[in-house]
Amino acid sequence: MHEEPLATRYTKPRTLVRCRWLGSGVLKLARPGQPWSVWLFWERGWRFKNWYVNLEAPLSRWSGGVDSEDHFLDIAVYPDRSWEWRDEDEFAQAQRAGLLDAGQAAGIRAAGRDAAGLIDAWGQPFSDGWETWRPDPDWQPPALPADWDRPAPAATAATAPGGTARSGPVQNTAELPDRHYAS
Repeated sequence: MHEEPLATRYTKPRTLVRCRWLGSGVLKLARPGQPWSVWLFWERGWRFKNWYVNLEAPLSRWSGGVDSEDHFLDIAVYPDRSWEWRDEDEFAQAQRAGLLDAGQAAGIRAAGRDAAGLIDAWGQPFSDGWETWRPDPDWQPPALPADWDRPAPAATAATAPGGTARSGPVQNTAELPDRHYAS
C-alpha cells in the first residue's frame, strides 16, 4: 500500500490479498475499547527496535476474528523513551480525501495526545517489559479458514470513497494472520 502515491493511496480501489509479514518480529498489544494498539518491533535476532502506537478504532470482534480501522496517524516510541508523531502526511491526506471530517480528525489527535501522555508517564504497556517477550518456539502458525477473506458484517454496510469496504487499512489482530490490501 505504501508503494501507492499518497494522493491516491486511500481512494484507489483495493483488492484483498493473502501475503506474508515482511518485517522482523512484531507483537501487537490491544485493549478493548482503547483507540490505539501498541506494536513492538524487533530486528533480526530479537534485538528490540521500538514500540509503535497505532491510532485506530477500538477493536471489533466478530466470528472471523478481530478488526480495527486504522486512523492514519501514529506515534513511534524508542528505547530511550523519546517519541515522535508518524504519518502526519497520511493523516492530512485522509482528511483531504474526505475519509475523515474535522470532528473525527480532532478526536484522533486527542487520542494521540492521550497516548503521548501515557508514554510520557511510562505507563502500561511500555513499563511492562514486553520488549523481552519471545514466542513459544513450539507455536505453529494457525491455518487460515477457507473463508478467511469474507468481510466483517459491519464492513459491508458502508463503502468508502474509491469503492473499498472500509475507509482505511485494516489490521486483524487476533486469530487470523494480517489481511493486507493491494492497490
